[in-house]
Amino acid sequence: MKNLKVWVSRLLIGIMTFMCFAGNSAPLEVRAAEVAPNSVSETESEIHYVALGDSITRADNSYVNEVSSYLKKRYGKCVTSNLSVNAWKSKDLLDALTNPTNSKYSSYRAKVKDADIITLDIGSNDVLITAREIGAEVLGCTESELDMVAINWFIKLQNASGFSSIMLYLQAYSIVSRVRYEIEYGSTLPNAVATYEQNFNKILAEIKKLAPNAKVYIGNIYNPYVDAPSMCLGSYEFVAMEKLGRNYAIKLNKIIENNANGNVVVDLYNTINNSKYIQGDVLNYNYDPHPNAEGQKLIASKFIAAMSASN
Repeated sequence: MKNLKVWVSRLLIGIMTFMCFAGNSAPLEVRAAEVAPNSVSETESEIHYVALGDSITRADNSYVNEVSSYLKKRYGKCVTSNLSVNAWKSKDLLDALTNPTNSKYSSYRAKVKDADIITLDIGSNDVLITAREIGAEVLGCTESELDMVAINWFIKLQNASGFSSIMLYLQAYSIVSRVRYEIEYGSTLPNAVATYEQNFNKILAEIKKLAPNAKVYIGNIYNPYVDAPSMCLGSYEFVAMEKLGRNYAIKLNKIIENNANGNVVVDLYNTINNSKYIQGDVLNYNYDPHPNAEGQKLIASKFIAAMSASN
């Protein structure tokens, strides 16, 4: 019975951290874009840099800080606008750029229009938050209620004994089986990938329309579950986390590669290729997918190297 409680406890800890994230895999080469910044040469005094993305780009220790410092040294002065928002999917960025009723519409379009250099890193949440929504549906709650439902499950398990533990095990087995089926065979995640491709193309088209001479650097998607063991309930494999993350990162990166349209693609997949660069502790079922300080520095170095090569 003790081993049963340990198995279920570890499973629920994994489910909670997997479901509670809000933020990201085929190798791609860095390619220089053929367009030049908005008539800014290295002898001029000011350059405008706009960062578009989600919580990876929004973080306090974001790679944007180092990229901005590099551009300041290179051009004399850099005006940086970090327009990233935590938990954004591609549809949220697209809406901010194209929907006149969006509160960010005017300011975002103005900033992008003035941009000489743009970094774009969006798409992780199209899969990650969609997976969270799958969990909420299976648990019979709303997405906003999911955190509390998962925490209550964990508390109940910790306080259960005897027959109650067995019943909780059976309930957990039913839940994880349904989640596994939806992840492996359902249409929700494949539909999210297809929608991402549509949104990605529209985002790039809108950027091109607003800032035709800006250089755009697109970060591809890394696997946030690199090195992660499978999530198991006893001997039953619930989700092969490393494989899941890799497969969907590859799908998103093929979209980026095939639709970059001459812009620079920066290889983050092979950069954040070790769990030591991830904020979470996947070996202990903490699936926080964000890069840690070292990971952010590595991402910055990749964007800076791409910019240095694009003279």
